[in-house]
Amino acid sequence: MRHREIVLFWLLAFASAAWAQAAKPQTPREALIEMIASPTPGTFDAHLLNETRAKLKQLKQSAQQQFALPLMMMNAQTQSNTNLKWNATGPVLVAFDTPKTGGRMEVRVDRDVIKGNHDEMELSFHAIKDGHEDSMAVTPHLQLQMKSEENVWKLSEVGFSLAVKLDGALIDGIQKQMETAATQMRTANATHGDATFSMSSSSSMSQSPAVFRAPSTSESKAMSAVKSIIAAENSFKSANPQVGYTCNMSDLGDAAPAQAQVTDTAFGGDVRGGYHYSLYGCRSNGFKVVAVPANVREHLRAFCSDESGMLRFAEDGHGSTCLSEHDLVK
Repeated sequence: MRHREIVLFWLLAFASAAWAQAAKPQTPREALIEMIASPTPGTFDAHLLNETRAKLKQLKQSAQQQFALPLMMMNAQTQSNTNLKWNATGPVLVAFDTPKTGGRMEVRVDRDVIKGNHDEMELSFHAIKDGHEDSMAVTPHLQLQMKSEENVWKLSEVGFSLAVKLDGALIDGIQKQMETAATQMRTANATHGDATFSMSSSSSMSQSPAVFRAPSTSESKAMSAVKSIIAAENSFKSANPQVGYTCNMSDLGDAAPAQAQVTDTAFGGDVRGGYHYSLYGCRSNGFKVVAVPANVREHLRAFCSDESGMLRFAEDGHGSTCLSEHDLVK
């Protein structure tokens, strides 16, 4: 009997410990990571204050989409960057490689203080190269305030600031930029044979559209897939005029024509052919589709389109760049 009581005691103790661990409340930092990094639709809205969500519902759908566009771009870039490493504890919130510089970037938590149902968090950005911090003349800082509402930490305030080092490195950086600009102007003058080359012509050159090079096999398949999704969206809208376009990939399987079948297993959250496909901003008269490479190190381009059917691309492989710029596939 005594042995049975001891066994029962340890079973209860183990169950209690397991329950306590499962019921552990989410920290403000964990809530912030979930807001930014979660691929689940609606996660960001769940971490907005009730008052904010209620006001958003009163806006027209176009205004709601405009409010959500920065999030859409940020989330698309987050999902496309496979080397992001998020940390729920410790001094570094997130770190990721920067192939162009051969180093990495760290977002550090300088301050995280909970006061009752409020949390104050300060973040700073740091460049790391060869195991050492690469001094930056300008250091961005982000100030966040979270509020616990219905036992859920929600974003209540955002602030941004820049710290500028007024030292010799700043002067050296300005001088280098001036020398680079002067070299570019001299090169342009020599090319065009015009000694009166103006800043306005320089600006127009920098805004010229990117040249679309021949696509790789993976890129060709991604472009075809985006076109298939557009065709499926149009078919779905025709069949469901009261709904319009859909952001649910599984809705498009039956709506797509035979030559452009789109199924949830092929595109919805799964990665096929080295690309991840996402739908954003779906409403009665518009939508956005983005195809981003699953591995940015393969240097594949991102592709995107909307209800117009015009296919655009981004050389850096980021969906946010594709949505914000207008480089057309030709």
